[in-house]
Amino acid sequence: MDPCDKCKSQTECLSCKTGFYYNFTCLAAGSCPSGTYANASTLNCENCISPCASCSNTGSNCTSCVAPNLFYDGNCVSTCPGGMYPSGGNCLNCTGLCNTCLNGSYCLSCTSNFYYSGSCVVASSCPSGTFANSNNLRCDSCTSPCATCSNTATNCTSCVSPNLYYDGVCAATCPNGMYPSGNNCLNCTGLCSTCSNSSYCLSCTTNYYFNGSCVLASNCPSGTFPDSTQMKCVNCPTGCTACVSLTNCTSCNTVTYIFYNDQCLTSCPDGTFKSGTSCVDCSPSCSTCQNTSTSCTGCPGGTFLYNKSCSSTCPIGMYEDVNKCTSCKPECASCSDGSSCLSCGTPFFLTPSGQCSTTCPLGKFGNSANNQC
Repeated sequence: MDPCDKCKSQTECLSCKTGFYYNFTCLAAGSCPSGTYANASTLNCENCISPCASCSNTGSNCTSCVAPNLFYDGNCVSTCPGGMYPSGGNCLNCTGLCNTCLNGSYCLSCTSNFYYSGSCVVASSCPSGTFANSNNLRCDSCTSPCATCSNTATNCTSCVSPNLYYDGVCAATCPNGMYPSGNNCLNCTGLCSTCSNSSYCLSCTTNYYFNGSCVLASNCPSGTFPDSTQMKCVNCPTGCTACVSLTNCTSCNTVTYIFYNDQCLTSCPDGTFKSGTSCVDCSPSCSTCQNTSTSCTGCPGGTFLYNKSCSSTCPIGMYEDVNKCTSCKPECASCSDGSSCLSCGTPFFLTPSGQCSTTCPLGKFGNSANNQC
């Protein structure tokens, strides 16, 4: 029976003259059933070698594979090589710049550029909150509190609120010489050491702070002085219109205050008198004075006020009354106090009781030589 070379019966071949033998029949090469291949040497449809599900030319030249094996380039493999993904028992090529992929459109890693969420992107396209990591070719997340970063996860370029960005780091407060603006620390201007914004200083690196500015010592405004300890223009004490320190005024508000001894006072102290807008020292002989330094109104201990002067003794007809000279009674020529006479003038006579009288007591007579009884 044609195309049998040998046969068992009219319908069953044992070998073939043409085609390939399979199960008592002779088949064309392309008709060998699945799981077999046309062996040109033996003219048989021979079984593929496991794990081939189908094969061509040889039993190990797979064209498909038994599950769970995957077909790749004539072989059956347990996993697809790099750059391919499993699909329906086959390994198919990843697209674009994928090094590994989940399917034809979703990358898992990249051959070049940087991996992010299933795609391979250029470094500049890594989304906000990630950076292009050249070590693993991925867009990796920035480390908190970085909101954005560059080159490494901790090299911040912006910060999560309320943190403030400064020179690649995120800080709770800005360093000296900077102020917070949005989520950034910006440089103070000019000579500011600290500031609340670009135009308002809070302290100065050099010169002196006054009302948001840094000024030369000579430019501290009227009513202030340059304090080198605080580096500020500090207000003068109350009443001073100009000063060189908190204890040294140079001029005063003359409506209310009087200048004396580098101070501004509401009244002149004892030992001085008001002269214009200043207090002037009294003469050393006076404890207090008025109008001039030698016009005494009080005397130091051991001296007595008489006729606006201070003397160590009182004149005849007066007695030492604390720190002043007080006139004796009119009839006394001299006295020891306001009630007792020491001598009398004509026509009076000094009585034994220390009084001056025109008559002497019984048993006494008036001696005109010494005006005594």
